[in-house]
Amino acid sequence: MNIEEIKNKYKHLDINDGPLGDAYRDGVDIVERNNVACIIKHPSEEKYLLSFWKKVDWVGFLTGGIEAGESLEETVKKEVMEESGYKNIKSIADLHFASHGLFYHVVKNQNRLAHYNLVLVELDNLEQDEVNNEEKEICDFIWIAKDEVMNNLKRNDMKFLWEYYLNSSK
Repeated sequence: MNIEEIKNKYKHLDINDGPLGDAYRDGVDIVERNNVACIIKHPSEEKYLLSFWKKVDWVGFLTGGIEAGESLEETVKKEVMEESGYKNIKSIADLHFASHGLFYHVVKNQNRLAHYNLVLVELDNLEQDEVNNEEKEICDFIWIAKDEVMNNLKRNDMKFLWEYYLNSSK
C-alpha cells in the first residue's frame, strides 16, 4: 500500500511529517501493525498515564503490538506490565475505536502504519514492579490531570483517541 492509498483508506490517520527523527521516510518499507493504545486511569484521582518518549518528541498513551494468537486483553496486561510495571488491573474495556499513525519507528528502524485499538484500563492500585532498563530508555510514564491530557499529546493519532474517549464517557 502506498501513502495515497493509506490516506484514502483511513479516516482517523496522522502522518508524521515533522522535523524530528520519527517523521515518515519516503523509500522505506511500511510495516503495518495492530496495536493497543491504553488510556490508563489512575485508581483514585482524575489522572491518566502518558508516555513521554526520550528519543523523539512524542507523547501519547501506552501502546503495544498485538502478537499473533494473542487476545486484546492478553496484550493489554502484557504491555502495561512490561512498559509501566503496573500489575493490578481492575478492568479492561475495548472502546471499539481506532486511530492510525504513519511514522518512522526509531526503535524498530522502519516506517510503521500503526492501527491503535483504543482500550480503557482502570488500575486497582498503584502497585508496580520495576521495568527493565531497555523499557526505561524508551520513555517515562507520568500521571497527568484529565484537563491537561490533550495539551500534552503530540500527535493527532493520540488526540483522536482522547477525543473519542471523552465523548464516549459523557
